[in-house]
Amino acid sequence: KELGKSLLDECNESELTVGGSNAQGKAYVRQTLKALLRGFNGECDAAISTLKYSNDSTVLAKIERASKFYQKQATTRVEIPWSVRLHELKEDEAYLVHENALAKQAEREEQLELRRQEREEEQARREAEEAKEAAVREAEKYEELLAKAREEAAANDQSEEYLDKIRELERRVQEAEANKERAISRAQMTRSGHVYVISNIGSFGHNVFKVGMTRRLEPTD
Repeated sequence: KELGKSLLDECNESELTVGGSNAQGKAYVRQTLKALLRGFNGECDAAISTLKYSNDSTVLAKIERASKFYQKQATTRVEIPWSVRLHELKEDEAYLVHENALAKQAEREEQLELRRQEREEEQARREAEEAKEAAVREAEKYEELLAKAREEAAANDQSEEYLDKIRELERRVQEAEANKERAISRAQMTRSGHVYVISNIGSFGHNVFKVGMTRRLEPTD
């Protein structure tokens, strides 16, 4: 606004005459400048209103085209003042709007990431609880089988066949207990997980890698 006012003030220095009148000449220059400023501001404001975080180059190109067009309109007319500063100010405005759009997009992405993490943590919690319950059932099953095998071995004078069965069941019980402890530990730490590094040329391009973490019990899922 200040720059526009300054340019309008320059119109008072015009020596253009219309119908032999310098006052009419100055009025013509002012009216023409106002029309050019309205057109320039209107086109730039319309372009800036479409600014998103991803289309800044397109908007800047529109501002530049508008600037060249209206500067040419002014300079090809007699004594119409103009300033390249108009272009610079509109670019500055576009940069500020673009920075705001980038900040909003970053906030949206952050919220999406938080919701994704919440969903993944909930999924991991359910999987951990299910794995814990399955491990407990498995341990109980082998403990019952081992107790039964020992009773049968005692009733059959601990034959080699029953002793082999007992040794195998004792091994299974140990494995089941270890699995149960791991499942219980994972169920208590649902925020732990596996770190992964992946590449995706189609999404990221060459020589670009993503480092992330998954809380799934099976990381390949």
